[in-house]
Amino acid sequence: MKNLDADTILQLTKKLEIQNDISLEEADQLFSLMSPHNDFVDEAANYKIDYELVDALKGWYCAAADKIKNGHRGNFVFTIRFNNHGFVDWNLWYTIQSPAIDAIMRYGGAEDLCKVFVVDKKMYVSFSSYLQGLFRLNQRFEERGGVSIKHIGRDNDTGGFYKLKTNRAGLLLYPVETHTISEIMKQLCPAVVMWLSNSLIMYDRFFEMASMGGIPETRIVSGGGVKQHILAAFISRKNIPYIVAIDAKNKSVLFTEEQYIPIIKKAKEIPFEDLVNDAVDKSIINTRMAKNLLDNNHIKDFPIKKFVENSMKIMYDIIKLKTEWESTRKSVENEKIWLEEIR
Repeated sequence: MKNLDADTILQLTKKLEIQNDISLEEADQLFSLMSPHNDFVDEAANYKIDYELVDALKGWYCAAADKIKNGHRGNFVFTIRFNNHGFVDWNLWYTIQSPAIDAIMRYGGAEDLCKVFVVDKKMYVSFSSYLQGLFRLNQRFEERGGVSIKHIGRDNDTGGFYKLKTNRAGLLLYPVETHTISEIMKQLCPAVVMWLSNSLIMYDRFFEMASMGGIPETRIVSGGGVKQHILAAFISRKNIPYIVAIDAKNKSVLFTEEQYIPIIKKAKEIPFEDLVNDAVDKSIINTRMAKNLLDNNHIKDFPIKKFVENSMKIMYDIIKLKTEWESTRKSVENEKIWLEEIR
């Protein structure tokens, strides 16, 4: 893809100001220009800075920021790169893009800010063939969309998950053969809002547990990390299909099919403190560990497997009792209605 020159970028900026957007191809060209190892970026790292081009790019990202602040969205959002990973001269990247990044972080919604999108294999197999195509090793999506696509798990079963990751704004709305990931979101219900660890290892571990089962030994945990283990184990044991969208602020939303919402809601209603106190009563953890868990401090040599297994048992018992109580209440209410009808 040939680099844009300063004059062309100025023309695109004018087009954005007048028409409120540019074409997808033009957005791809601008994004490519600000990608690591582009000739422009490499030359700047060697102090061969094209100041005319830099000024044109600054003007572009200022114009994009103004459009975002005023509520406009379109292909121009795809020109924004969230971070400077791979850049030798990170200061140049920030100087050029900071107005647009600040604007999208402040005014952007979920579709603008999503950086990681994970699809459980059980959910994936229910998609139509064209939506499944977004998650296969789609060369166009990876190269033009600035997306890395990774499949974790075995191909011959429903275990595992697909993970799409990008540093580019607007992942959920980037079109591939006229289709977008956001189409999937319309079919599902948000179930859990959570803050997954910023560590790639930690949130990959969550997805591996939720999709493939097992409770890996963890040398150091925190209260938040233990909650993630419990949620992942619950999703796995109940065979709940899911997708997770993680945004640039590290906020994660887990979506699933509507039929699974009631059981997840019941699980969420169980106080973490009750699980901790029960583990103390059964001598699985001591009171010091319990306090550190509730204060979200890091704990060494935590018995994570025993704690999660005990938490699962407690949660199943509570959910069973709640379900039975609701069923009884509904039966009584129906009986009252029947009695009223025959009077």
